[in-house]
Amino acid sequence: MDSLTLNQIPEKYREVYQRNWKTIKHSAKKGVLKDVYHFPLLVDSDNEIVSKLKEVLANYSKAIKVNVAFGFILQD
Repeated sequence: MDSLTLNQIPEKYREVYQRNWKTIKHSAKKGVLKDVYHFPLLVDSDNEIVSKLKEVLANYSKAIKVNVAFGFILQD
């Protein structure tokens, strides 16, 4: 994980992000029938979600189905 990304994460979560970055980081898996994109959201903003969606949609010229799921770090 680069220092610019690390600085965007709240201090109390940095260790968790560093330990799990392999799972959290951006990834894209392109398949024959289904493509899967994973984007970590480092800023609590609707604009970041819309930006990532536009980035994905720019790669397609026909109608596609989009499913969105969110993962959370839970603290007790």
